[in-house]
Amino acid sequence: MRLLILVTGIIIGFLVANYLPTNNQQVQPEQATKSEEISKLDLELQFEYSKTFVSEAEAISILSTIRTFEIYQAKRDGKEVLNMFTAPSSDKEQQGYNFLTGKDLTQPTSLRMYGTAGLDFKLNWYYVIDITKKADVYVVLVKELRTARDNSTPDYFASIDDLIFELVKISPSEYKIDKYYYRKDRLETVSNLTKKYNGFY
Repeated sequence: MRLLILVTGIIIGFLVANYLPTNNQQVQPEQATKSEEISKLDLELQFEYSKTFVSEAEAISILSTIRTFEIYQAKRDGKEVLNMFTAPSSDKEQQGYNFLTGKDLTQPTSLRMYGTAGLDFKLNWYYVIDITKKADVYVVLVKELRTARDNSTPDYFASIDDLIFELVKISPSEYKIDKYYYRKDRLETVSNLTKKYNGFY
């Protein structure tokens, strides 16, 4: 009996110490920062990756950039995803951006990303295969598993694809995505599709 009381006391003490807030530690979920919300969703499979002409510090920052991007993808947060890109640098890239955001419509209502046929997919997991620096561009090869729905049926299907990120460094530890596209050529599905945003189709 004494043993049971002792064990129960230990369990209660553990729960209080680890899960219940103290007076100085109030629970305020509405004040959780975006980075804290992101950290709760982990899609990254852990495998060894190769790197060429990339320092360890650079690799850590690049992996963090990719991780943040993919978590936004899993949340289907198109606004935050596109905020991680460099600005469009040509008329065709601007057209591609306008198409994804719906700004090409006379009366824009919402982003087409993750909600329009051809763009409506769900990211399930990803992992980084290789990081290589080429001139001033960091080329990152990533494998992604996506599920999507065939508009002709109620069924879902899955696909695993290799995608490439081209990153540019804008500060010692900050990177922007300049291009995001499939490793293998894919048929252009819309006239304004550019290499910059090819990975979303």
